[in-house]
Amino acid sequence: MAKGWGRYRWLDYPALLTRYMRPPQELVGIKCFTALMTHQPDKYVRQEQYLRALEVRGGIENLPGKFTSRRVHCRKCGKWFRVPQEKRTYVNLATHLVADAFDDSFDTFLLCTADSDLVPAVRYVQERFEKRFFLIDPPRRHSDELSEIADLRLRSREQFFRQSQLPDPVEYATPRGQTKRIHRPASWGTSEVADAWSEPDDAGIVYCLSCHRPWPDGDPET
Repeated sequence: MAKGWGRYRWLDYPALLTRYMRPPQELVGIKCFTALMTHQPDKYVRQEQYLRALEVRGGIENLPGKFTSRRVHCRKCGKWFRVPQEKRTYVNLATHLVADAFDDSFDTFLLCTADSDLVPAVRYVQERFEKRFFLIDPPRRHSDELSEIADLRLRSREQFFRQSQLPDPVEYATPRGQTKRIHRPASWGTSEVADAWSEPDDAGIVYCLSCHRPWPDGDPET
């Protein structure tokens, strides 16, 4: 989540996307594509907690990718180090997008992303299956290439995020009739304090573990 938006991490996606619908539109399905942060145990626990809360609330299908590691070379100090690399997330998204379009599961699809690697898949679905594409820019992120091909561009409205939070706790019944509760991670909070836990604007930058120079100034292993 972008800096300044950390308080909204406990997000109820069905509630959020319903706020963007206009009659006679109907929300027929939501798919969530994210990579499991197994390389950062504390974050992984919170992520699993949140994905479980979404699952028991219903109305959304979680389709996780993963992180792998690769070796990169620092041009400054000459040392090699490993960096995490997200895998499968956007391949999964593009695959499901084309498959669902082929099955005629929707008339309009809405993506919340700023990754321009999805442009070929989006164009194919628009042209081959004549589907409409609505784009929601993630908070403080934007893709000119996706915006150019979107039939409608929507902005992340803070009011919608604030009004679309999961209950705390999320309660559900087990097959034996017991009531279980999933609580919002304490560090996520509900106020400005939680924003200190937001991803910084340079969250995608990896630094050399030896000289702290930012990569991709380093060279990936070939």
